[in-house]
Amino acid sequence: MKTFFSLIALFTFTTTAFAEKEICHFSIEKDSHKVTWTGFKTEKKVGVDGSFDKVILHFSKNSFTTLESLINGTSFEIDASTVNSKNPERDGKLKNLFFGKMKTPKITGNVLSVDAATTTAQVSINLNKVKQTIPMTYVVNEGRITLTGSIEMLKWKLDDSYKAISEACKVLHSGKTWTDVNIKIDAKLDESCKK
Repeated sequence: MKTFFSLIALFTFTTTAFAEKEICHFSIEKDSHKVTWTGFKTEKKVGVDGSFDKVILHFSKNSFTTLESLINGTSFEIDASTVNSKNPERDGKLKNLFFGKMKTPKITGNVLSVDAATTTAQVSINLNKVKQTIPMTYVVNEGRITLTGSIEMLKWKLDDSYKAISEACKVLHSGKTWTDVNIKIDAKLDESCKK
């Protein structure tokens, strides 16, 4: 009889614990995303910031039960001709001398894998019709999710673009334009949890 009641108690505890388990759903708020970049100039490596006005994100479904499943498989499209550094003269040079020399102004990419233990993602980027994979780190803070990483532009065969912008900005950059560019993808995270 004691064994019987012990089994009942165990069953009740297990059922209650299971019933109270919280289930969460994650999604990205529509039109909340933004892709920004930071290029560098001069020997002191002074940052120059900018963004793209036209960026589209694609998800396999509307919501996900884990943050990692939300990130994994996400793809994006960027229209590089919409570059915006809040400096019309600079934007003109970037559009014509840098992005204008690419085989296509369209930049695409997708997340290949996510490692929750290290909060990193492997992201494939198709730029200038060349595909390369880079690591990006993700973090959630104050309701926003941010992925950050860095690209080495010459790996995407952007030698002509680099030479053109470097020469055009030689005086402004004090003779030094760096080939690495930091990138950031930021969006508002919607999270709802229920027991």
